[in-house]
Amino acid sequence: MKRVVSEILLALILTGTPASASIRAFASSIDESIAQNPGFEYGLSSWYVSTGTAAYSADNIDPKNGTCCAKGVELNRGSLGRLYQDLTDIVQPGEKYKIGGWIKTQDVVGYVVIALNYVNNEGWTPVDGYVKEIGYATDTTNWTYYESNVFTLPPMPSDASAIWFLFDFNDGEGSAWWDDVSLVNIYVPILGDLNLDRKVDIKDITTAALAFGSFPGHPRWNPVADVNHDDRIDIRDLVLVAGQLGETYP
Repeated sequence: MKRVVSEILLALILTGTPASASIRAFASSIDESIAQNPGFEYGLSSWYVSTGTAAYSADNIDPKNGTCCAKGVELNRGSLGRLYQDLTDIVQPGEKYKIGGWIKTQDVVGYVVIALNYVNNEGWTPVDGYVKEIGYATDTTNWTYYESNVFTLPPMPSDASAIWFLFDFNDGEGSAWWDDVSLVNIYVPILGDLNLDRKVDIKDITTAALAFGSFPGHPRWNPVADVNHDDRIDIRDLVLVAGQLGETYP
């Protein structure tokens, strides 16, 4: 280990090259779903129903996956009626997210959505509170998967008080089902952050050092340490990691 660290320091001195100079773009890394009980295998645990006339329940007749899904019935078009999780203290403005999930509909007039929206004290979304909505399913449809693009969460508007991950009959009525929904935080790793803990420290250097000299098929091969993606872990990879030591996710 001492020899490897010495080589890292020597290479840094000799190259004088920024760590990012010889690296290809990193792919995005997706954390686990922020939403709790996203497959409704525990009924509607962790989910809440807003004021309004829509009725929500756990349904085990025809889930997309697993043994249960969420069902909503709205008879009064224009009523609020949302199934939601309050994520005000969990999601952070400025970070990137993606939402997705399955929707099935029956005799829907209007639209059914999965959304991440800022809401006011009554649970309504103000004009400037719409962050991202997907689905817009209508009529009668079988299970269909919807997924948003990656988006950056904007700051909370002055006329909102919370942010909800929600299902809604968007000016609609009818019956709808949701299953395996997700809200994920998209993290583009810092160069050298091998363990994806949003910082480059001695743990990352150790990970690279332990795989030093390896290649695909080698017993110590660890692909996350192949920072420059050349199918070998050598001093170049160690230099790239060490050159970012102390960097943290903004």
